[in-house]
Amino acid sequence: MSPERLSKLAHAGFPYIYAALRTGITGTNTRIDENTLQFLNKVSEGGSKVYGGFGISNGEQAKALADSVEAIVAGSVFVRLITENQNDKDALFKAVRAKAEELTGTC
Repeated sequence: MSPERLSKLAHAGFPYIYAALRTGITGTNTRIDENTLQFLNKVSEGGSKVYGGFGISNGEQAKALADSVEAIVAGSVFVRLITENQNDKDALFKAVRAKAEELTGTC
């Protein structure tokens, strides 16, 4: 996204903005680096609360984003766990709970 377009979006007055943190296929590893954090800072310049996601799958990523976003969005990681444990209700519960705890830092 061009800097001009990003600034226009950031200052459009949206209460919330979803920021996709990678390009490509969801569910693959997303690197949270200084460029990512600078992007999030620019997105939030207009006062919008920023939700960051797209490829977020572990607690390390969530922790790296914690100070830069209102919330993380993690979907594909849970779809994968559901698929892997679809025939075992107890294993599914444990896997989803463990991943939620990891992402929220409550484990």
